[in-house]
Amino acid sequence: MFFALAGASVAHADNLNVTTQQDDKMVFINQIAPDVRTISQQYQIYGSVQLAQAILESNYGQSKLTQSGNNFLV
Repeated sequence: MFFALAGASVAHADNLNVTTQQDDKMVFINQIAPDVRTISQQYQIYGSVQLAQAILESNYGQSKLTQSGNNFLV
């Protein structure tokens, strides 16, 4: 019984961590969305491509290079 409860507790903690990571990703997307929208309209390029590139290159604004350069104001 103890192991089942301990396992459930760990699983719950893992779910909270995943939720926090997902929230951080949404914060990043919401933070850059207005600029992506403006640039996509101005230059007639797909905002989805800009967003995907920003995510890949910066790991949702979390890469050390992004943070040390203060890119994306994160």
